[in-house]
Amino acid sequence: MAQLEVITLNCWGLKYISKLTTERIQHIAEELAHSQCDVVCLQEIWQWEHWEHIRNRLEDRLPHAKYYWSGVMGSGLAILSKFPIVQTDMRPYTLNGRPQAFFRGDWYVGKGIASAIIALPDGRQCQVFNTHMHAPYNEAIDTYLCHRTAQGWDMRKILLASVQAGYITFATGDFNSIPGSLVHRFLTTYLSDSFVTLHPELPLVPRDIVSMNAWDLVEKYGVTCDVSPLNTWRAQQAPGMEPKRLDYMFHDDRAVPKVVEVVFTGLVRNVNCSPSDHFGLRCVFSLQPQSTKKTNRKLHLEDYDEIRKMLDWYRTREQTHSFRRIIHFWFSLGCIVVILSLMMQQRRPFAQVLLGLLLLLSGIAAVLQGLLGAIFGWWELRNLQEFEDEIIRAQKLHEVSGT
Repeated sequence: MAQLEVITLNCWGLKYISKLTTERIQHIAEELAHSQCDVVCLQEIWQWEHWEHIRNRLEDRLPHAKYYWSGVMGSGLAILSKFPIVQTDMRPYTLNGRPQAFFRGDWYVGKGIASAIIALPDGRQCQVFNTHMHAPYNEAIDTYLCHRTAQGWDMRKILLASVQAGYITFATGDFNSIPGSLVHRFLTTYLSDSFVTLHPELPLVPRDIVSMNAWDLVEKYGVTCDVSPLNTWRAQQAPGMEPKRLDYMFHDDRAVPKVVEVVFTGLVRNVNCSPSDHFGLRCVFSLQPQSTKKTNRKLHLEDYDEIRKMLDWYRTREQTHSFRRIIHFWFSLGCIVVILSLMMQQRRPFAQVLLGLLLLLSGIAAVLQGLLGAIFGWWELRNLQEFEDEIIRAQKLHEVSGT
């Protein structure tokens, strides 16, 4: 086998929120059916009927497929392959948003790392990882940066295990992280960024990215998100939002990228909209019989210091929030005691109904604040502590051995 063609795309298939999902999913399926891809990694396939349509339309070209289940609503991740999938795995992230942010849904879908071990025709096996990391939502104050950094650290450990096991390793998806970020630095310690491999002369992020021509951003710099006006869903984007490269294809040294291009940049027929709010990425790799060089880039001491400063800030923030919620819990319990006392003294029906309603609301508030402040708050803080322990251990090892 000489080469492997891989495509990744965030399909933006949110139920009730995303628009024109049926038309867009049908278009995506048709485009993939007419492509020459060997492996497809999809994100944000949230509706089962959409997955069934894609699965049925691509069954002849990509007969081996897996949809990954996780959380309350499903991970939205899927991998389709021309070659047999011999093993699959789904690893939820240890830190993945907050339950009180129900309107964002990251915590409920159980985001994680989907993987498939694929048997190639030449007898070797490759392991493909597909993920969709937590979004920032607010670029000015990214309160989810710590969670996303922990997700990058989780994935870095899994990628190392795959490389050490001897698989030809690929990591794809929507990482919600720009080039040069901590997540990007984590993942390029053991793998390489296919776009950087093919274009080492280009800066990771161009300085004049806001004023650059949209097509140049896509074709020269591999930008896949917030590309206005090329992407119809970002034509009226909020002030301050910059075009970004968030979708990646990382590879090990036995897979040499020959083609790296942004795809799904056209419009869906009849409805004249972009297929998704992200563009996709297509890579063609030449598979080498053995690694010609070993990718093992080191994190710097400054990287570890940056992580620990971020952890200190975030931990203080979450401890404060947790403490406030516990105070609210005890205050709500006090309100319940007072309301019950008043109900025992009150005989008028209208007052009884009003006090009963206040009692119900106070009870709900007590339960929610207790769960969020104590149970989830402590759970998150302990996962943060585990993350920090791993960082401290890695930092000490780096200081001693320089690795």
